[in-house]
Amino acid sequence: MTVLFLCVFLLATATGSIAVANDGPDPSQLIDEIRIETNVPDLPAVNITIGEAKHLFIVDTGSAHSTFDLHLANYLGGQVPETQLRSKSGGERPSPMYNVSPGLSVAIGKVKLKCRGPFHCEDLSAINRNAEFAFSGILGMDMLQDFVLQIDYDSQVIRLLRPMNDSPGTRLPLEIKQSCPYVLATYGDDLPAQFLVDTGATIGCMKKDVFLELSADKAASEVGSGFIPQIGEPKRATTIVQLSSFSVGGFEHRGTRWNTATYNSLGTNILCRYLVTFDFAGKAIYLRKGRRFNAGTNWASAGLELVVLRGAITVRIVDERSPADVAGIAPGDHVVKIGEIPAEKTSVGKLRRMVSDARGASLAITVERDGRLINRLMLIPPDVSGNCLPSLESQQ
Repeated sequence: MTVLFLCVFLLATATGSIAVANDGPDPSQLIDEIRIETNVPDLPAVNITIGEAKHLFIVDTGSAHSTFDLHLANYLGGQVPETQLRSKSGGERPSPMYNVSPGLSVAIGKVKLKCRGPFHCEDLSAINRNAEFAFSGILGMDMLQDFVLQIDYDSQVIRLLRPMNDSPGTRLPLEIKQSCPYVLATYGDDLPAQFLVDTGATIGCMKKDVFLELSADKAASEVGSGFIPQIGEPKRATTIVQLSSFSVGGFEHRGTRWNTATYNSLGTNILCRYLVTFDFAGKAIYLRKGRRFNAGTNWASAGLELVVLRGAITVRIVDERSPADVAGIAPGDHVVKIGEIPAEKTSVGKLRRMVSDARGASLAITVERDGRLINRLMLIPPDVSGNCLPSLESQQ
């Protein structure tokens, strides 16, 4: 089973001083700069050129192999016997794979990619409906490993760089396991662990046993529930937990949110706070503080996260004791209207901003659940700090 939204884990002793993002790399180091196209918060998707046509692909360091949507199968060679695809959670399922066709040309910006193959070829329509944009594939580590890759979340660009003369930030050792990058980071005050660094994950994952250990020490608490969309499998229910402290490379984050899973990963809810530079050949990742280093979540004010699922704007996460929870909103509810704005006549991005900006106000919401329309009123406090509604301390 392939889980699209995986986590990137950063755990290690960093070298060098803590740096703050500047305006970009030395021009002599820049090979090309590619604009991030997606409107999904902090999910790096770019146009790549296959043959003569452009197609939107997610840049996903959490995937060992690149994946093409079924409609691109004609670009590939003959199908090879099905391979068992292993997910980060440890499960396996059959996955169709195709050889590289002679003369296949794939480029990101002006840079041609090495097509090692074989490639996975999957029906990505379910993930597309959730992501609210039509992407055609996933650029995995088989295509990314040749580059120094920099993701600038503030400027919404991806840069391909030459080997670096100057450090672009705080250096952390990078370990490559099963072709994917891992780093050391620390849960709480003193619980180190290895994390998969996954740019294709909008929120990171924490092992359930780690959460139980941390919650026993009151360093973590359950704050909500939701689900994770998956390729080739039904959506998976998850518990949303909040950490009192999480550190990577000497940087500390408080009140961060995580999915519970069978693995540890670091997602873009952490990565987007940095200028992130991967030097795969040099086995290093560099972090430099970005403008959003101290930013909260985009659903913090009302305590719910919205996604698109099967064409409908859907509640994915509801924080416990949040305005949405108190109003009776639940994960899986389909949004019909927020305020006076019908969901069918707007985008999930606009509704997210509307909910995020509604502080110190009451916000009416209509949802559909099991064929019934439910009208509720969310009373949103005027000030929400950090990454959460109630603090960990107030929940004890």
